[in-house]
Amino acid sequence: MELPGIKIKQKLDSENKFILLLEIAENKLLPKESISNVIAIDSNNRTIWEIEPPTTKYDFYEKIFFTGKEFYALTGGGQLHHIDEETGKIISSKIMK
Repeated sequence: MELPGIKIKQKLDSENKFILLLEIAENKLLPKESISNVIAIDSNNRTIWEIEPPTTKYDFYEKIFFTGKEFYALTGGGQLHHIDEETGKIISSKIMK
């Protein structure tokens, strides 16, 4: 899978879509605002949704994963967000660090 001009850090296969964690920067400097760097796309590379940005300031997503049928995204700042896989909205959050 290729998306011109976009570096994909991680890809998960899900029912009827792919969920992609996008690389945000080569130098890993803190962003000036929280970043929504996870998207879901269909088999034609059309965006279905863009994840809600992290609830902490100046943060971005570092890892995405499934636990059973539940979808999660972990931020660089240590927040674990339970994400609605159909909409990209945050269901709940908790601090992991």
